[in-house]
Amino acid sequence: MKLDQLCFYCNEPWQAEAVKRMFGLTDEPWVQDTVEMLTRIPPREDWHESIAELNFCESLGMQLEIMRFTQGPHWSMGNNRGSIYIAHIGMHLNEGEAWPEIGMGTLVQESKTISHSAAAFHDKTSPQYGRRYHYRIHRMPYSGGNVFIKLIKRVHRNG
Repeated sequence: MKLDQLCFYCNEPWQAEAVKRMFGLTDEPWVQDTVEMLTRIPPREDWHESIAELNFCESLGMQLEIMRFTQGPHWSMGNNRGSIYIAHIGMHLNEGEAWPEIGMGTLVQESKTISHSAAAFHDKTSPQYGRRYHYRIHRMPYSGGNVFIKLIKRVHRNG
């Protein structure tokens, strides 16, 4: 498991530009990705389609993500913490690594991506070609309900 992602949630598209300026990353390369996913919000077991607009930049030595859901359920619905906030700290699991069983707090969302719009997911020469993701977001214990960890599994569908 590797801690390698910091994600900001922006309620409005213009706020993503404010985050980029805040970190001095407006002129750095960013990947834009519209992601369709199946999502469940525990304790419910039913799955619903969700869509999120994502921006990724790796110029800081780790992945900085800017996220905004445009459709469907997500764990931060109704969040009154303000219009820009740290949504989660992300950890990619190693290939074949099982979900951690202890210490990750309360599961607040599970999602499986269906499609990605970013070019790398459609380029047969890219390591991301055909890739999808399965992730779980946990509210960390003892955090006052304000710290979330996103555990991310890469799902290879390109054979």
